Parts: sequence; structure tokens; C-alpha cells
Amino acid sequence: MTATSFTRMDESTAEQWAVIGEETRRNQPRVAESVLSLLRSLSTITDGFATDQLTHCLQTATLAERAGADQEVIVASLCHDVGKAVSVPNHGAIAAEMLKPYVRPDVYLTIKHHQDFQGRHY
Repeated sequence: MTATSFTRMDESTAEQWAVIGEETRRNQPRVAESVLSLLRSLSTITDGFATDQLTHCLQTATLAERAGADQEVIVASLCHDVGKAVSVPNHGAIAAEMLKPYVRPDVYLTIKHHQDFQGRHY
């Protein structure tokens, strides 16, 4: 495939967008590796907790799996704090937006608002 060369949206063609769409589809595997890299980076974040955030995410996903949760909820449990690699105050929204294309709406909303839920119930 060849890179497109338009510089304005109103000058783009359907053929150029077809190239972009195919490249995006073909490169989709990089998303998983990016998320795994972010998860690995959580091993250095404790922020005052007794365990690092990677361990916390693994614990959360394990509990979800043991409770019989479906795969989307297990993935959400694993990745719910991945946004902390970027910003703690809005980490739920960051993680939710990253996973939005891959999970159903209720799972997306759970990830997005888990921090607010914690704040109200602690």
C-alpha cells in the first residue's frame, strides 16, 4: 500500500480512504502490544498502595475470572487502571476510551466510572 498525500479533508478521495482503512485494519495487532506495554509499565506505579498497579490489575482480572465473568469483563478488569500510565486523575476515562471499540457499552461505562464509584463508596 502507498501512503496517501492529501493535506485537506475536502481534497481526499474514496480511494485514499480505502488505503487508510486497509492499513488501519492490517496494523490492528499493534493495539494489543501497546496495551500490554502500558500494563507492564504499571509495575513501577504504587502511588502509596501496598502493591504495584500491574499486580492490582492482575488480581482484579483473576477475581473476575474466578467469579465467572465473561471475557469482556475480564479484559476490562485487567485494563481498568491502564490509564494510570498516563494520568491518575482521569485514568478511568483514558482506559475506557482505549477499550471502547472492543467492549460493549455497559463494560465501557463501568471502566470509565470506576474511579467515581470508588470515591463515593470508600
